[in-house]
Formats: sequence, structure tokens, C-alpha cells
Amino acid sequence: MKLLTKPVLELDEISGALKCIQKKELPILITGCMDAEKCNVIETLSEAAGRRHRVIITYDEIRAREIQADMKLYDKKSLLYPAKDIMFFSADVHGNAIVSGRLEVLKRLIENEPSTIVLSLEAGLDRVLPLSYVLNKIIKLRRGYSFDITELG
Repeated sequence: MKLLTKPVLELDEISGALKCIQKKELPILITGCMDAEKCNVIETLSEAAGRRHRVIITYDEIRAREIQADMKLYDKKSLLYPAKDIMFFSADVHGNAIVSGRLEVLKRLIENEPSTIVLSLEAGLDRVLPLSYVLNKIIKLRRGYSFDITELG
């Protein structure tokens, strides 16, 4: 990937943005990028700054899916955190795609694996349980193990 990221890092605007990230002068704004180049800039900055996790928030679900597909070039395991579709969420039209996508992101966060998570603003505004609460409710099952189900409540 150095072949794709090294030339970008040599640009004055990108090296200036990297300095701001390192000094924690956030947020930063980079303008003038073509859509095809945005994922390269994100990868370059996160790699150079030594960041393991990337969260990309965009204006709608369609654009989030496009960015996630583009990020697969840099991170094969990039994930989409889907927004709840009010009309179809309870109708189960998409199967369990929304729930399974959200659980996959949650699993990746719990396991603290390096991640690229792409979501729409709408998905980011959904109310969810705090990660600390979820961590306290995890039960690991194994063969021969028993527990009282009244403790689950």
C-alpha cells in the first residue's frame, strides 16, 4: 500500500493535516479531493498517524455503502454500520442484514481489532447502549457450562 499512500503524504496539505492530527488539533478539514481520492487520503493519514481505528461518517446510506466498497482496497475487513430503516426494520424485508451488520461492528469494537467503520449520519444518531454496558452483559458459553437464566435479567 505504500505505493498508493507515500505520494499523497508528500503533498503540503496532507502533511499539514497529519501535523494537526499528531498535535490533536481536531477536527481537520481537507477540501478539493475527488471522490476516488478520499479513501486514499483517509488511509494515508491514519497509517501515518499510527491509528488502528477509522470511523468515516457521511451524509447518507448510499454514499456510506460506496465509501465502504472503496475502502475495501485498503482494509478488506471494512464494515458498514447500517442505519435502521424505519419502514422495513420491523417488517424484516432485508432478513437480518441490518441487525447482523450492526452486531458485526459491535463485535469488532469489543475485540478491539483494527477497523474501518463507515456509517451515515442517520446511523450515527441512532440511540444505542453504551459499549461498557454491553461488555458487562457478555456471557461466554462452553460445553458443560451451566448458569441460572434468572441472572440474565
